[in-house]
Amino acid sequence: MSDSYIDKIVCPECGREGEFTYWSNINTYDQPVMKNMVRTGAAFMYTCPECGKTSIVDFPFIYHQMEDQMMIYYTHGEDTAEAEEYFAQQNARFEELHVGGEMYLNRVVRSLDEFLEKLKIFDAGLDDRVIEVVKLTVAELAARQNPGISWDNIFYTYGPDGRQLLSFMKDGAAVFSVELPDELYNSIWIAYSSKWPALRMSEPVIDRKWAVSQIG
Repeated sequence: MSDSYIDKIVCPECGREGEFTYWSNINTYDQPVMKNMVRTGAAFMYTCPECGKTSIVDFPFIYHQMEDQMMIYYTHGEDTAEAEEYFAQQNARFEELHVGGEMYLNRVVRSLDEFLEKLKIFDAGLDDRVIEVVKLTVAELAARQNPGISWDNIFYTYGPDGRQLLSFMKDGAAVFSVELPDELYNSIWIAYSSKWPALRMSEPVIDRKWAVSQIG
């Protein structure tokens, strides 16, 4: 079940106080409109009634796409113990109720950008573990080819023409993008898939640190 509440918010542009709907638990089964709202970012946007400025509101939440048996826990903290305990409790409850015939796909993320990236990866039918290893490989190549350019993150995304891209980010802005190398993705999948558990049985934190541990 989805849980939301309305609370006060202060516009970062003009300082006027308004109201915003925060979600602690987003369930797309009982709130199907939220499936699109999180993907477009509308669920996290506040438009000030005074100055008209639109800003992003960053808050932790649990995203539950029950129809696809997927849960993503967005936490601001580094400690993932609470999220993992939540997953364990929910999975036990679903098993007891005989909900679906497949294990849940559980992930923990620490930023809205990472949350949206996970949705794009899974919507495209890709494996986020492979994507993280691909990003390491592409980053190493990009560093050699572009020694004067720096970035602080890389995100999987789509181009306006539908192409799958890896976008190199610096201070929240895209520095440059490269097309996702299909051959590299496939070769990494072949090299690692036999070593990894099934996607839905993998650990919930899949990020750059995890990828480094796999190839180190």
